[in-house]
Amino acid sequence: MAARTLKRCHLSDPILSILSKHEILTCKDLFLTDVFHLQELLGASLGEVSALLTAVSHLIAPIPQSCLHLETAQAHTIHTGLLELDRAMGGLPPGSITELVGQPGMGKTQLCHTLCLLNYTHSHGHTVYIDTEGCFCVPRLVEMARTRFPQTYSSEDDFVALTSNITILAPATAPEFMHQLLNLEHLLITHHVSLVIVDSIAAVVCRDFANTEIPQRQEFLTKAAAVLKRLSLSFGLPVIVTNHVTHFPSTAGTQSVPALGNTWSHCINVRLVLEEQLAGTNTRYLRVAKAP
Repeated sequence: MAARTLKRCHLSDPILSILSKHEILTCKDLFLTDVFHLQELLGASLGEVSALLTAVSHLIAPIPQSCLHLETAQAHTIHTGLLELDRAMGGLPPGSITELVGQPGMGKTQLCHTLCLLNYTHSHGHTVYIDTEGCFCVPRLVEMARTRFPQTYSSEDDFVALTSNITILAPATAPEFMHQLLNLEHLLITHHVSLVIVDSIAAVVCRDFANTEIPQRQEFLTKAAAVLKRLSLSFGLPVIVTNHVTHFPSTAGTQSVPALGNTWSHCINVRLVLEEQLAGTNTRYLRVAKAP
């Protein structure tokens, strides 16, 4: 909550202008600034500065809630269209990070396209799709809509409405990816976003971090997960990320495990693994490997 921007705290424009000129942009920045320095910057009395800090504190402090309220609170859950999974989990949960992991060609991006389609079709929700591999395919999305919901998508205007409610971000580097994450909050507010997809998180780190840069890679992943989880909790929306698998030899032969290591595994809340039932077949299944 301390990362909330001061623009969202209902402060007057003159105060925001003064604070921004001195790089005081978030609630955290404000609370870390000495009270007497704030007096000097704002030309205000100690009482006025204290009142300002109290007002901002009340805005970002978590509201006390009962367990019953938390259990029954309405949030935006995304259904996958996979009946058994939706029945077992109630859809993909908001306020958490759900990972789709599998080998190339298992259908991770296809499922992400499906979630974009269902999010808009069922609730007119807006999706932010962070495409790190350049795999988002508008013709595929349109064909899926036409095939699955022919009565809903029967005119050009219907497809315009669908595609207009998906914002694509395409960061080319890890720093650009992090910059977009840190500035995502404004987009979530202005577009009333109800779903965030990152396809894929593995591509970002594999492209920008060498095998010898494990500490830097883990620091980057931890920070990215913290930002995504904060946004998911603050806005009550699901965050979906895709991940690759890595292979290593063992006494039982070559084994496949999710990429990015144990630190990343502790950052996610749900892990769904896409696998082939038998190698070389077209039969695939989705296994719930981790869930609350």
